[in-house]
Amino acid sequence: MKSYPLGVTAKQWVICESTRGNALFGKEFNVPAEIASQTKIMTAYVTLKLLEELDITEPKNYYIRVTKKAERVQGTKAGL
Repeated sequence: MKSYPLGVTAKQWVICESTRGNALFGKEFNVPAEIASQTKIMTAYVTLKLLEELDITEPKNYYIRVTKKAERVQGTKAGL
C-alpha cells in the first residue's frame, strides 16, 4: 500500500485549500462514492470552529474529555 501524508488509510479522501477549493492531496477523490458520515463531517466542522473561536493555534497541546455515555453511542447508517 502506498503511504500518504499523516498516515491516512481511508480508501478515498481529499484535502482542499480553503479559498478556492483546489485539491492539495488526495486518493481516489474523483471516483464517485457515497456521502461520508454526516456525524463525522459535523464533528470536524464543530471542532474547527471551536479552535477558531478559542484562538487555538496549536491543537495538539489540548485534550478534550469524552464522557462514558458519549463513548458508548453506536453509529447509525443512512441506508442510501
